[in-house]
Amino acid sequence: MQRKWVYRLGVVVIFFAVLKTPASYLIFGNVEEGRVIEIVFQYSGITVLPSSSYSRIEFRYEDKLYTFLGEENDKLLMGEEVKVIFFDSNPAKAKIYSFWGLFIDSIIQLPLGLLIWWAFFKSYPKMFESP
Repeated sequence: MQRKWVYRLGVVVIFFAVLKTPASYLIFGNVEEGRVIEIVFQYSGITVLPSSSYSRIEFRYEDKLYTFLGEENDKLLMGEEVKVIFFDSNPAKAKIYSFWGLFIDSIIQLPLGLLIWWAFFKSYPKMFESP
């Protein structure tokens, strides 16, 4: 019984750890209007790999201008207006205020974390068992 409890506790901890960052942006973040000022292309240097594009977005907060790079291949156009979310303490670490802008990292990290946790438990079947 103790093994099932530890496994479930681990799953809950992984969920909270992965969703902590987007949740904190949604709870404590400020939203401002931003604008795409440039599309930055990044080449890998390997001919078989395609290039990636990033949108450089600028926004104004407390009479200061901040810029940051959006997510890879986010398909925004020059001059397009987007909502930006950031913390008061660090406006330079902003994100695009959209589902993908906030949760793309979590969507990738959550299955990987759960897979690693599951593989760990399958690899050590006697761990966390009561004698």
